[in-house]
Amino acid sequence: MNLLLRRSLLLHQPGPFSLSTFIVLMISTVPMATAAPVVLELFTSEGCSSCPPADRVLSEIVDETRIDGIEIIPLGWHVDYWNNLGWTDRFSKAEYTQRQRGYARAGNRTSVFTPEAVLNGLGGINGSDRPRILHAARILSEKSKVEVKVSPSFTSAQSERLNVAIEISGEISVRDEDPVQIVVLITEDNLSSAVKRGENSGRSLQHDGVVRFVKQAEVIQNQPVLPYKIEFGLDWNPEWKRKDCRAVVLLQEKYSRLILGAGSARVQNEE
Repeated sequence: MNLLLRRSLLLHQPGPFSLSTFIVLMISTVPMATAAPVVLELFTSEGCSSCPPADRVLSEIVDETRIDGIEIIPLGWHVDYWNNLGWTDRFSKAEYTQRQRGYARAGNRTSVFTPEAVLNGLGGINGSDRPRILHAARILSEKSKVEVKVSPSFTSAQSERLNVAIEISGEISVRDEDPVQIVVLITEDNLSSAVKRGENSGRSLQHDGVVRFVKQAEVIQNQPVLPYKIEFGLDWNPEWKRKDCRAVVLLQEKYSRLILGAGSARVQNEE
């Protein structure tokens, strides 16, 4: 097993969660030659009046592609616990709320909030706080030594079946007590909603990086022989605009929820 360093990253929680927490990172002391991608997950809702500024931060990151040489992979998870307060978010799912609660449990927190930003599995940042998000991303980008290559393809231009080829290389440590999940997602940009009720009534909300599909492809129980290659297939929903979609792959510890590596690629290159 690689030499590990215990580092503390101070993350601040807003509003009723206005307390500082130290999250302990178990990360390698040997840096990569180049910065690794960092996964930014935003837990948001169209029913929350504090969320549009965080949604804009996520959209800015989508547009910029790389910030200070760092690739940030944006994931917008629309939670469902705001849906009974006047407006039902059409992108929300109960499983997305459960994902956020899983992060809270892993961080020994009893509550969740929106907008919350989670970076590589570490939560507690106000999703509107771009400077703090980018500061955390810079730290985390230096620590991963895993490369995840993602190659999505359709069998034909009219095909409704997407194949995602995944190749994992570099270095990865699989702990006996915490297997690594290979998770495949589809995200979509350039979405919008005209909100007619609730806290954002009368507003037109723009969204990017919205999670449209998520599925565990495989679980790595033991130390893999690298490069490690698998393929994953999924039925394509015709409502998803191919030119605005990306395939994303996460390597995530099942219990700690730490993301060890990630990769993404556009589903269909723009012409």
